[in-house]
Amino acid sequence: MKEFRLKAQEGVVLPVVVILALALAITGIAFLNAGVMENSLARREVYKNQAFYLAEAGLEELKVRLNSGEDEPQILETLLGEGDYKVDGFYAEIPPSYPYAISTGRVIKNTQEILRKIKVTINEEGVFDYAIFADKSMRMTGHAAEYKVSSYHSGILGYPADEATIGTNGNQANAMDLGNSLINGWAKVGPGADLEEAITLGPNGEITQGTDWISHKRPMPIIIPAGVESLPDMGSLTISGEGVYLSESGSYSSITIGGVATQEFAADGGSTYWVGPAPMVPESETIRVEERDPINGVVVSTTPMAPGADYVIDYNTGEITFLLVPPIPETSPGGNNNYIMVTIKSNLVIDADCLLAVETLTVHGGGSVIITENTTATFYITQEIKIGGNGFVNESGIASQLRIYGGANCSNVEIGGTPDFYGVIYAPKASIVCNGTNDIYGSLVGEEVTVKGTPNIFWDAALKDDDSLPPVRTLENWEEVFS
Repeated sequence: MKEFRLKAQEGVVLPVVVILALALAITGIAFLNAGVMENSLARREVYKNQAFYLAEAGLEELKVRLNSGEDEPQILETLLGEGDYKVDGFYAEIPPSYPYAISTGRVIKNTQEILRKIKVTINEEGVFDYAIFADKSMRMTGHAAEYKVSSYHSGILGYPADEATIGTNGNQANAMDLGNSLINGWAKVGPGADLEEAITLGPNGEITQGTDWISHKRPMPIIIPAGVESLPDMGSLTISGEGVYLSESGSYSSITIGGVATQEFAADGGSTYWVGPAPMVPESETIRVEERDPINGVVVSTTPMAPGADYVIDYNTGEITFLLVPPIPETSPGGNNNYIMVTIKSNLVIDADCLLAVETLTVHGGGSVIITENTTATFYITQEIKIGGNGFVNESGIASQLRIYGGANCSNVEIGGTPDFYGVIYAPKASIVCNGTNDIYGSLVGEEVTVKGTPNIFWDAALKDDDSLPPVRTLENWEEVFS
């Protein structure tokens, strides 16, 4: 049998194998390149997200700065993680001329720069545009029909009394329980609220202008007065039975003012006695004469002394001069021993513009804080403040000259005492409770506000136009800029 061979088929297998191998190699390289490209794109997406988060971090820092006394929306390049951010501020040329800012986040990888930019407008609102404002809820209970919230202007006589507004961000049922209050102005609750359910009014209550919604939820950021971080540490301050003058700013772990101290003098028939420590706070003393049984020391009678009529006192030296003729004898006509009793109240007198950062501030038991007429006192409270006793005495009668701000951990503000309170309180994380008999002139802003004493509240319209009071600044209309 013959054997046939196809000459043309010789050497065909090798080229086919080579071609297949080459095709597989090319396909493998293509898949590898695709994987590398996909990995590169994924990494770039990660870097783009990082840059975006850095831009957001810049805006978060900007919010803090703008509500901490800084006016310029400008932050230089700041390193954070694997990149940095910066913020540039601008003013729009076309009305409305709200300022705006652009925050730029940047990540650099393998000589490649990835940028993301976010643009925001900067909005300002007056902190004390309301007589009372509560973030969550407001309660006014225990008042007769004559209780009222009204308006006045510390710089304008005859200002209308019916321009006061109370408000809350709350939009739930009973967000504003007004009892029998008389609101000379408006009562406003959070957007979307059912007005009839959100605002509760007693049978004798009245809102003269009407009810409404606030246009938008009011921001309640923490406001830190400029300079707080650099205040010197002054430890703690306790004042009992004396007067202390304060004219310098400082940071205190606590300030406690309260109690009285009584100094006793056996009458010697003369007209002059010395009380200390001096200098003394004017009108911080009360003086009486006691007759005591010489055998058992029991007080038989007490006679109060009137300043100016019965005695004068040099508050710088502590010298008391009695004007009585004849002077107070050693013994009374009935044979009892005479004693002169001088009681000194506790007073903190702030007689120069001061910024005081205090963890806890307590005024009680006849104590008082006195702000002299031409002085502005600013308090930054980090934990709580309790105002009792003779409270705060703002001699100017101008609310903006006493400013109390609560920090992030300030949860309790109590306002009591007997003298009228002239001042403003902004404590966005605190429960503010008014439980005294004193009237309040100024503005109150807190997380929750409860009025259960018997004060009237008068909103000072001058606060709305006072440029010395820091506004609340918010960032709005966030949008990414692609340029």
